[in-house]
Amino acid sequence: MSEVPLPSRTARLVVGVLTILVLLVGACILALVGFSALYAGAPGWLVATAVMAVLVGLVVWFQRLRRAGARD
Repeated sequence: MSEVPLPSRTARLVVGVLTILVLLVGACILALVGFSALYAGAPGWLVATAVMAVLVGLVVWFQRLRRAGARD
């Protein structure tokens, strides 16, 4: 079985920068959808609940991803 080489420092930096970029774009989209829903007349508690559900889902997903990466 061939061993996979460890990622270089540059590769980890590129992955980190891309991850930050994706998270920022996602946060902007989530904010835009939330403000649009509020502008359209959705109750504030409903928008806040939906935004928090998305954020909690992302946190759980990232934690599982980190644990899976640490096992490998």
